[in-house]
Amino acid sequence: MASIFGKENTPALSAEEYENSLRKIPDELKSLSDEQLKGRKAELEAEAVKLTGEINRAVKNGELEEVVAEKKAKLDNVYEQTGEIERVFAVREYEREAAKANEAQRSNAEYASRIEGYRSEMDPARYDLGIAGVEGAIARFNSIISDANKKMSQINTSPIQLQTADDALSEKESMIETAVNVKEEFIKIKEVLEYDLKAVKGQLAAAEAKLENLNADIEKYKRLIVDLNVDIMMQKTGYADIAMDNVEENIKTKSEHIAELEKHLGEVVKDAKDCKMEIDEYRKKIDEIQNGKTAPTAPSDTENRAHSDR
Repeated sequence: MASIFGKENTPALSAEEYENSLRKIPDELKSLSDEQLKGRKAELEAEAVKLTGEINRAVKNGELEEVVAEKKAKLDNVYEQTGEIERVFAVREYEREAAKANEAQRSNAEYASRIEGYRSEMDPARYDLGIAGVEGAIARFNSIISDANKKMSQINTSPIQLQTADDALSEKESMIETAVNVKEEFIKIKEVLEYDLKAVKGQLAAAEAKLENLNADIEKYKRLIVDLNVDIMMQKTGYADIAMDNVEENIKTKSEHIAELEKHLGEVVKDAKDCKMEIDEYRKKIDEIQNGKTAPTAPSDTENRAHSDR
C-alpha cells in the first residue's frame, strides 16, 4: 500500500477492506490531521531514501551481514509505518466517499418525494402540454405579471381619483397574485416533466444497449448455424477429415446442435423485436414529455383579465 518514492497513492477500499483497515490503524494516527500525516510520511520517505543508500554502501563495502540486516530491519519498519499512514488516507477517503454517497442518496430521495408531491397536486391536462408548452405558459405569465406591474405604476393616485385608484390597484394586485400562483404551478409541472424525461432517457439508453447485445447474439447464432451447415455438407460429400464410420453420428450431433441454436435464435429474435417496440415507446414518450400531447390551452381568466385593457 505504501508509496515510498512516488506521488500520493490512496487505493479504493471495499467495505470489508475498510473494516479491516480501520481495526489496524494505531490510535495515535487516528487523531492526526491529514496535513500532520503528510508531514510524517514525508519524513519517513526521506528516512527510507537515507537507509537505502546506507544499505547499498554497506553491501558494496563488504560490511558485516549483521550490520546490513539491522539497516534492512529499520527500512522495513519505515515501510510499515508509511503503510499505516497510507491506510489512514485510504480509510478517510472511503469515509468521505461514503458520506457523499449517503448525502446523494438522501438528496435523491428527498427530490423524488418532492416531485411525487408536485405530481399529486397537478392537473394532468397541464402535464400533457409537455416541457415546451409549459415553458410557453411560464413565459406568458411572466409577460402578464410584467405588464400588470407597469399598469399599476401608471394608475392615477391623485386625491380626486383616490377611490378609483384604490379599486384599480386592488384589482391588479389580485390579478398579479393569481398569475404568480399559476406560474408557480407551471414551474412545478416543468420540474416533474424534467424528472420524468431524465428517467425515460435512462430507460431508453438501457433498452438500446440491450438491443445492441441482442443483435450481436443474433449474428453470433447465425454464424454458428452457417458454420455447422457447412460442416455437415462437407461430411456428406466426403470432404471432411473424419472417419467414414463416424460421419453419420457427427452429422446427427451437428444437426441437433443446429436445431438447438435455431431455437435460441428464434427466442433472441423475439426478444429483439420486443426490445425495439420498447425503444419506440420510450422515444414516443420522450417526444410527448418534450413537446406535449395536446395543444396549449386557451387563455385563462387570469390572462384575459390581464390583456383586457391593453
